[in-house]
Amino acid sequence: MKTLPALLLFATFSASAAPNLIGERSEVPIPKAMQADFLANMRDHLFAISEIQADLAKGDFKSAGETASNRLGLNASSSASCRPGEMKGFAKYMPKQMHKAGFAMHSAADDFAEEMKKPAPGYRNALQSLAKITSACVACHAHFRLAGR
Repeated sequence: MKTLPALLLFATFSASAAPNLIGERSEVPIPKAMQADFLANMRDHLFAISEIQADLAKGDFKSAGETASNRLGLNASSSASCRPGEMKGFAKYMPKQMHKAGFAMHSAADDFAEEMKKPAPGYRNALQSLAKITSACVACHAHFRLAGR
């Protein structure tokens, strides 16, 4: 019975996001010459999330928090395009809503890192905080795609 709420949440999200996942996403006009670097940055976000999940599976909350902070947080080099007021590199091509989603993800990573510093943060708190990171990723990818892809 515990899976019912998760299934309902998935069904609700799937129904609302489905139209965006079949071609109605907004194009982001990042020049072709920059797209490989942009995509590598996104893949590194996925690798970081995978490392966080592996750390959580081992019960290593401290390492999970450090990975979130160092690889995904607002001070991480990968977050430069999403920081408020930054209009360098990819940032000058990103729509305002994409900036907001990126900022939300990087901020959520910092919040996750802080949560993991608490004594015995526990799996429920860890997973709730991690879900905020991945929800921002999903929102961005559901609504945007690189031009020409």
